[in-house]
Amino acid sequence: MAHVKNKAQREVERDQRQKDAMRERQQRVGRAREETAANTDWNAQEREREAAAEAAAKERQERVRLAREQREREEREMGKGTGT
Repeated sequence: MAHVKNKAQREVERDQRQKDAMRERQQRVGRAREETAANTDWNAQEREREAAAEAAAKERQERVRLAREQREREEREMGKGTGT
């Protein structure tokens, strides 16, 4: 009878170890998914920041170009007025 109890106890312990191992695997997978999601979010935020910085740089370049053109027009007009 002791042999049957030991066998039953070993089976219970084996089942418990299998359940523990499965739970641990599921937790690792869950953490990996969370990390992936966090990295994806971070990467998306980084891309958004880069796109915003690029758009701001283009906008600055356009403002500088427009200001230069305006200044050149004013200089030409001033030159025409005094040259006559």
